[in-house]
Amino acid sequence: MPYIEPRPKTPKGRARRTPERSLERGATPEDDQTLVERVHAFALSVSATEEQAWRATVGAYLQKHPDVSLAMAERVVTCLIRPIKPAVRSRIAE
Repeated sequence: MPYIEPRPKTPKGRARRTPERSLERGATPEDDQTLVERVHAFALSVSATEEQAWRATVGAYLQKHPDVSLAMAERVVTCLIRPIKPAVRSRIAE
């Protein structure tokens, strides 16, 4: 029986998505931004609370990127919904 190399383990708490894998599927950051904006706006337009709209957006992001961890999807959606203010961004860059 031939020896099969084990797959490298992913450290806990780290997303399994790599840029190469997401680009192979045709996903771009602009597509993710559009998805988040549209789902969030739609959820708010049908009288969902802010929390419900956020959860719906996280769910939509996870459907598009099933190999992403829940924690990473929550972070991405939060950052895309509430972008960093320009004043804070300039302090981070320094």
